This record gives sequence, structure tokens and C-alpha cells, in this order.
Amino acid sequence: MHVLILLMAGMMVHGAETKLTAVDFKPLKNKESIEVFEAAKIELKPGNILKIELPLNSGTGYQWELLGPDHGPLGFIHVKTLPPASPRPGALTFQEFEFKAKPHPAGSSSQVVLVFNSRRSFEGVGNRFYQVRVIVGQP
Repeated sequence: MHVLILLMAGMMVHGAETKLTAVDFKPLKNKESIEVFEAAKIELKPGNILKIELPLNSGTGYQWELLGPDHGPLGFIHVKTLPPASPRPGALTFQEFEFKAKPHPAGSSSQVVLVFNSRRSFEGVGNRFYQVRVIVGQP
């Protein structure tokens, strides 16, 4: 199974914290029942925090998994499940992944493509992916 990584026009983010939610990810052309959503690239300064909030239907057994052991210029802080806005069975909730941009020498940058997969623990790789390219650097 191949996941196509297409790069979109980027946006510059100024500030100490950047947050992406499901509406920031746009669907790509999908084949073979695979859903791929991608956000525009994110540019961070060292020390900035990146939070990525992905939708989750409680009670279905699906969870978001961050693929790959290496997150390049980002340090993984934690993942947590946020409580639903209206507590009722099957209510929509979110999983939030938090990262911190690592230090970089002036004039240098590095990047990583973060890929998240929605799957159940007893199954292999799922068919739904969210991805974003993150660049960390100093001008």
C-alpha cells in the first residue's frame, strides 16, 4: 500500500503555538479505498509548539497512530484524547498530538512529513491517513 505525499503551497506561522484541526486537512485524489488528507506545510521556529487535533468516534475502537519512529526536527511531547463537547454515547471527540520544534543553528532548517493513520489495534494498517509537512528553522 502506498501513500502519496504531495506538497501543497505553504503558510508561515508566527507565534509560540500552532494548532491544526481536521478542517485544515484537504482530501487528495484517493485510490483503492484509501483516504488521504493533507494540510498545507507548516513552518515553525525552534521552541514553537505544534498541536494536531484529529477527529475520533468514541466507542468504535479506532485510534490515531503517528507513523514512524523519527519525527526529525520535532520532539514528540504527548498524545491525549479530549473529552467530547456534548457527553453522550458515540459523541465525536478528538485525539491531540503535541510536538515541540527542536533548536536549529541560525540559517538552517530541516523538515519532516508527519503521517497519522486511523486504525483499530487488532487490525493492520488502516485506510485513512492525515499528513502534513513541517519545516523547522532559523532565518
